[in-house]
Amino acid sequence: MSTNLLALRRTLGLSQAEFAKRLQTTQSTVCRWEKGHVAPSPEMRAKMARLVAGTPAVRDWHVLRTVRAHPGLAKLFDPTLEILEVSQHLAVATGIGRENLTGRRLSGVFERALKEAEDAGMLSGVPISLEFVGPMLPIRGCEARVAWSWTMMSLSYGAPYILAQGRPLRPEEDAAAQGFTVVRMGLEI
Repeated sequence: MSTNLLALRRTLGLSQAEFAKRLQTTQSTVCRWEKGHVAPSPEMRAKMARLVAGTPAVRDWHVLRTVRAHPGLAKLFDPTLEILEVSQHLAVATGIGRENLTGRRLSGVFERALKEAEDAGMLSGVPISLEFVGPMLPIRGCEARVAWSWTMMSLSYGAPYILAQGRPLRPEEDAAAQGFTVVRMGLEI
């Protein structure tokens, strides 16, 4: 539940202090909830439900939950490359865990892919997809290169985010991929 609360607060675009104020509690209480030290009372969960009911952020919350339930390798991140959510499959396959992946910033080849996306106008609101071969990931105890497909989307309040879906490459595909390779970039129709 602590990861859900953190994701919900971020989806609402609120700091811990702002979230606490709207719920009429303290920032330290919100911090304890997010760290999993204590759980919110049923009354406080009802307040949270009322806070998000009818807001555009509810749609965003469902996007995060959909990414989490994705049957393959998937992650959702913002243009600063901060991971907002990952699929349970990705967390299990890498052995890192969702709680240790969310909030991290991607780097290396992902920064290069983001630069390609920016140069193509992906972050200017044009719905563009980008496919590339990414770095080696520990997938089920073996190193595997992953083919990623990025699609730019927008949160309900206009903030951009990127949905990344990946699949481990087969050995013959991996042999053909040399480092960072843009496979396809084009307009989404």
